[in-house]
Amino acid sequence: MFDTTKQFCLQGIQVGEGFADVTVRWPSDQELEERARGRKILIKRLGRGITETTIDSLGIDVQVYEAIKLNGAAPLTPAEANKFMDLLLTSDVTDVEIDSNEADVTLTTINGETLHHLRIPTADQVLKLNRSARMLSMPYNVQQLKIGVLAAAEIYDQQHGSSKDYAGAIPANHKDAVVRAVIEHIDMRMAPRDAEKSF
Repeated sequence: MFDTTKQFCLQGIQVGEGFADVTVRWPSDQELEERARGRKILIKRLGRGITETTIDSLGIDVQVYEAIKLNGAAPLTPAEANKFMDLLLTSDVTDVEIDSNEADVTLTTINGETLHHLRIPTADQVLKLNRSARMLSMPYNVQQLKIGVLAAAEIYDQQHGSSKDYAGAIPANHKDAVVRAVIEHIDMRMAPRDAEKSF
């Protein structure tokens, strides 16, 4: 059972040349949004249709970690904080099932699997979600993308998203992962099929 009101103790976290147990509270939805928006997603066009994507969240990860650490948890370097936050905020979708206008999504979290149920997002909601992202053009054929989690979390609530695997509120980053996975699944189903398979 996932409970955001409880403390999270992650054992064996690398700190310097040793290892330590680190205890934190769960980040608020606003902190999750700040972390998502603070990540630098850089897309570089290399030519001939090839792009290279890199993600830099070192600075914001230290900031969020310092805000949520408890019980005198050790300070972490930017690289250590990045590794820790990625582990804490694990939200990997492993399965999406669509039935009529509803979806069931299996999500792997730091506490194990959770099952989510929601109505599929409308085209208008998807358009609004896509417009919530910011794309900045930078020198040397580089674009910087900023994507939050609250816009998708709002869609999750609007589409009556729910899960029996949470003791209280469902975190915004979990809602975000679920909604985006459903949208991606639908987009893949609607994509043009191989011409040879159409006959």
